[in-house]
Amino acid sequence: MIFGRPVLLFFIQICKYSKCKNSAGRTMTPEFVISFATEAITVATKLAAPLLATALVLGLAVSVFQAVTQIQEMTLAIIPKMVGVVVLLILFLPWFISVAAEFMAKTFRNIPLYIGLG
Repeated sequence: MIFGRPVLLFFIQICKYSKCKNSAGRTMTPEFVISFATEAITVATKLAAPLLATALVLGLAVSVFQAVTQIQEMTLAIIPKMVGVVVLLILFLPWFISVAAEFMAKTFRNIPLYIGLG
């Protein structure tokens, strides 16, 4: 989340100084921007965490194996991680799609509220 905070602060400043009024004349508040960005980051983290954790655990196991056996082969380091992430992606794909589709459906459903038509 290195880039998350500066981008969020940038949007808050834009809303503060330009008043971010939608077509109904309502002001988009910094609280709304923060809550929407927080939800988006939470969904992205929820989707990425299982894949990253799998790559981390497999990478650590392969590194320990390489240190113990003194085998320093680059393909031995990357192939198990790739296979593990692809297998996990195939197993969890329905869940990934449902989480992403739920977030996007909610976002699209609320567009009239975001622009002041609802």
